[in-house]
Order: sequence, then C-alpha cells, then structure tokens
Amino acid sequence: MATAIGRRTAPCIWTPGDPQRRWLFVQTFPKLTPRPTPQVKSPMSASSQTLPDSFDYQAFIDGFEEVTYWHFDWYSRIMAVLLYNTPRPTLSEHECRFGRFLESHGAPPGRQGEFDKVHQLHVKMHKAADTLITSAEGGEQAEREAFDEFVELQSLFLATCFNLMRDAYSDSCELAQRQGTTPTI
Repeated sequence: MATAIGRRTAPCIWTPGDPQRRWLFVQTFPKLTPRPTPQVKSPMSASSQTLPDSFDYQAFIDGFEEVTYWHFDWYSRIMAVLLYNTPRPTLSEHECRFGRFLESHGAPPGRQGEFDKVHQLHVKMHKAADTLITSAEGGEQAEREAFDEFVELQSLFLATCFNLMRDAYSDSCELAQRQGTTPTI
C-alpha cells in the first residue's frame, strides 16, 4: 500500500520497502539548525558485547518513522480545529498511532533514556493539545500561552524523535558492521 507524503514542491509517493522512503520522509520536515555531533562512543559501542543481536532495528525504525509521520498529521489536525473549527482528533495519547506504537514496542538496546524522553514528550503534547483546544471552545480564540506551549512541545518532540531514529539507525549500522553484514534499512 502506498502512502502519500506531501512536500513543498511536489507530492511524492513511497511504498514500504522503498530505499528512498527515509530520504523522502525527512525532506517533508523543515530543516533544523545542525548541531555538532559529540565525539563520544555511543552506548552501543560501550556495551556491544552484552547487547542482544536479536533486536529488529528495521521493524523499529520503519514503524517509528511511520508513526512520527502520523503524529505530525495529528498536529496538523489540531491546527485545523483552531483555524477551521473542524472535528477534534483523538486527544488521548493511548489512542493515537504513536502512543500505541510506544506501548507495543520496546526501546532499542541502550536507548531506553531517549525512548522514555520521547514517551514523556508525547504525553505532554497530548495534554497541551487538550488544554489548547479547551481554551478555544465555543468559538473563542485559543489562549496564546497554551498555543505557544503546544507549538514548542511539537518542535521539541520532533527533534527528540529524529534523534532517537538517527541513533537507532547508527546502532543498527554498527551492529551490522560487527556481524559483518549490511543493514537492510
């Protein structure tokens, strides 16, 4: 099944398993200011002898990438509620695709702290969305403070998600190199 992802210049279609899907997905988001990469060993390097080789990085990265896209769509629907008074999307963090993914998948080896941070930000985003939409009920303009908090949480949430995805991908490459294989991601 193909999924449409809109870009600023033209829409594109990706199919699961398409090697360019990661590049196309990342291109849908605004560029963030690059930050220097610290020159420290990753948790994967420090404990690679004790980490299980059975973690399915490809399934995690593919699933995480997809639900991150859907959460961005959810964010857009929240904005549509404010701008056009459209019906509310689900506000429960347990009912959205991202929340269900977090509840059904474990963290990549050595990445529990990052995974927990994503989970915490996800819960905060849903609470902020509820506060924001509640402040705009009855045709009232949303409270500026609630709006600013929601937008700030969205930015922090996406940056944290991308960091976790990048680190999981890096770990999968390191594991593949250690095993003498090529990652299929």
